[in-house]
Amino acid sequence: ITVYLRSSDGMFPLKENGTVTWSGFFKEPPRQFPPPPSENYDHRGRYWMEKSDCMTCHEFDKQTVGPSFVQIAEKYPNEKSVV
Repeated sequence: ITVYLRSSDGMFPLKENGTVTWSGFFKEPPRQFPPPPSENYDHRGRYWMEKSDCMTCHEFDKQTVGPSFVQIAEKYPNEKSVV
């Protein structure tokens, strides 16, 4: 029995009682970049809330351990620095 490795370049036989060395190279994949946060989130504040541990104690629209995000936003209606 002869065992072969097959590639797009042809067949490579494996030796029955020996060591076989084969080197293959792959094309470098195109560079990948993570999408900017604005593409995945409807609001910059939501991005930071989900990135931190805010969701441990807060929900968006109901009070749990801490106040909801809606309640927090209502507390600071005129502050431009609050995201």
